[in-house]
Amino acid sequence: TVTGEVDEKFDVKTNAVGKPQRSIRVILQDGRPMLISAFDGKVKMLDGLKLGYTYTFKGKLKTKTDIYLGKERTSQFLNL
Repeated sequence: TVTGEVDEKFDVKTNAVGKPQRSIRVILQDGRPMLISAFDGKVKMLDGLKLGYTYTFKGKLKTKTDIYLGKERTSQFLNL
């Protein structure tokens, strides 16, 4: 479970495997940003959310490590 304030909303896109995907960025209570994504039928769950409002989301929390500007960084995101 993740609670955060909606900071930015992205349009629905078709991802690499041909599924519709919508993502939003929320600011967590500790100030960190997190990307939340919904796929297929769950895309509509993110449609009516308003910028600046706080919501709670349940899903699979994932962690990804990659190289950014020559440094390794770890980011977390939530898939509904």
